[in-house]
Amino acid sequence: MMKKTFLGIGFSLLGLLVNAQEAKGLNQQAPKTSSSQIDYNNYKLEGKTFATVRDSADHVEVISIQFHPDDKIDLVEKITDKKTKEEFVNHFTGDVVRRGNAVSVKASLLEGEKITYPVVYNLILTSYQGFVYMINIQNREKWVEEQYLDLTRKAKKKKRK
Repeated sequence: MMKKTFLGIGFSLLGLLVNAQEAKGLNQQAPKTSSSQIDYNNYKLEGKTFATVRDSADHVEVISIQFHPDDKIDLVEKITDKKTKEEFVNHFTGDVVRRGNAVSVKASLLEGEKITYPVVYNLILTSYQGFVYMINIQNREKWVEEQYLDLTRKAKKKKRK
């Protein structure tokens, strides 16, 4: 009786081991479906512009970050008053630190003069259906690459016609 129990347990374990190896083999042979995924280590930010829009009750803020060579950035805040339609623009310059898809932007100069508290954004580079965008990790705000904003605007204009 004892031999049958050990023999039964042994065959069960052997069956589990064979099934696990077959599943491992299937996983290794399966083609990777990450063709839509972007290799963030090789993705170049240089020459690209990302923007976000903040709409409040009395004004609209459009903030854009343009990436330059040597880890330099330009950050432009354009604030439009809804009542008077007046526009105010702040132009910051600074630098960027990047590790994989983590991007940290620090703008420490306002129109060429050093400021006491730099403007800092910590962003995560990500993509969805081929669209590249960044997410601010403090408030989940989305920063869309400017070329995609232009595509979206053109698509909306076509729908209106």
